[in-house]
Formats: sequence, structure tokens, C-alpha cells
Amino acid sequence: MELSNGSHADFTLMQGASGLGMRPREITTVALPSGGSLVQHRKGLEADVQIPVLLGGSERQRWDLRRKLERLVRDEVEIRVTRPNGVNRSRFGFYKAGLEGEYGAGEDSPNGQKLVLEFTCPEGMWKGEQQDPEFRLSGIRKRFLSERAAPTEGDESSKYQSPFFPVLLASSTVQGEIDVNIGGDAPVYPTWIIDGPGSDLIIENDKGDSLKVLTEFEEQVTITTGSQREDIISPSMPDGELWEYVPTTSKFFALEPGMNKLKVSMVGAKPNSRVQCLYRENFWAGW
Repeated sequence: MELSNGSHADFTLMQGASGLGMRPREITTVALPSGGSLVQHRKGLEADVQIPVLLGGSERQRWDLRRKLERLVRDEVEIRVTRPNGVNRSRFGFYKAGLEGEYGAGEDSPNGQKLVLEFTCPEGMWKGEQQDPEFRLSGIRKRFLSERAAPTEGDESSKYQSPFFPVLLASSTVQGEIDVNIGGDAPVYPTWIIDGPGSDLIIENDKGDSLKVLTEFEEQVTITTGSQREDIISPSMPDGELWEYVPTTSKFFALEPGMNKLKVSMVGAKPNSRVQCLYRENFWAGW
């Protein structure tokens, strides 16, 4: 749903919006015998956002606009705060109140009717605009032994090892390393989009955490990371079939606020091979 400050818009945003900052927090304390208290537990609560809007036009037109609003807020909505420079942040929530009552009631202005829409937002953080850095991979031609390799008796070269080879990602990268600068106030969990050709993908951070997918990339693969949901799918394998190629030591790690130094490699990559990182930064407030 988009609201406008323009005088000719159907839905005009009015002064008095609330809930566009930090969400409320619940603090549990335990009284101390000597006086005072000790903080035992802290947690963020659901945030309520209130948005006053003015419906313009004739009474009949306002009825139609209310019906339009009812359809718009039926499912999850995105509440977006846009700065004068065009940068925006969003919070996602569900309609709670504001459209109940009889049509025609509350006509408090000759120019329209004021409604206060209220939404509940279960997730407390505000999301920044989607970022989608793209990394091109080339220069890898040698397959390395991985967790899938079985040692052959008497053959020292076949023992398990997992070396990391430098890979040229872009003109701005050095020795296969890329820098991803995360703004905001909390870690982000990216979605990785992998396009071959190539095999045995490794994405590693400077803490030693690595995400590995040890198979051929014959079609686009999507890797979802998250604190509550992790997944890896492709068009022909959408139901978890690709998990057998993900070693148990792999970590679907988050990107921390600040500079993240990553290494990405894929065996047999061509100039058209690419790794794309999709994420939205997290902020405490909407501005």
C-alpha cells in the first residue's frame, strides 16, 4: 500500500503516524535483598504502527476507497518510510484496526474522511533496501579433493583435504577475497543465488565458518540462510534433494554489521559463472 503527501492522492498521509521507531521492550527484573533489582530477562515485543490517512473525493468515492483499503490490507503489508534522499526502510505487519464501523460515519472534513489504520508487526527490525552484489568466478580449473573423496590405501594423494584456491571475482577483489560492508544494527542472513557452470562451491568468512555445496551446478541453485529457516533448492530439486551435497560441517552463517571479508571458490568456473548475494540490512528504527 502506498500513501502520498500529495493533495491529489486518493490516500493522503496525515501527521500523527506512530510506531515508526524502535519496538517496545519487555524487561523482567528480580528484587535484590540489599535493595534495587537485577535484570533477569529482556525481549523485544511486537510493534504497533498507527497511520492516519485522509480519504478524498465524494462520499461515494470514499466508499470505493475504503473497499480498496480493505483489499490492500487483507494480507501482510509493507510499511515503508522513505527519506527525502530516496532511501527507504520497511517493516512488515498485519492489519489490526481502523476500517471497522459504518460507511459514512466520521466525516470530519469537507475534503475527506480521516481513518487511523493500525498494524501489528511481529518482527521488530526495519529492513533496508535489497542489496544484490554479484560476484563473477573464473580461473578455477583444478578439482580438489573434498568430503566426497574416499582415500585409497597406499595413495597419499587421495587422503582427505580441503585446500582453498584463489579465484578472481571482480577487478576490485584481491586473491579471491571480497569485502561486503553491512550497515544497520544487526546481522543479516543472505540468500545466495548460484549459477554455474562449476562444482564444489565454498563460501567462507574470516572467522573460519564455511558454507559448502559439493556437487555440479548444472542449473541455478538458491541457498536460503536464516535463524529460523535454512534451505537449498533448484528448479529440478525443490524438496530437499540437494541437502545430501551439503557437509554437516557447513554453516549457513550470517553477515555481521561492518566489513565482512569473504572467500568464494567454485571448481571449473567459467566467465559466465556467478554467485549473487541478496540481503536487506536490519535497523532498529524506520529512519
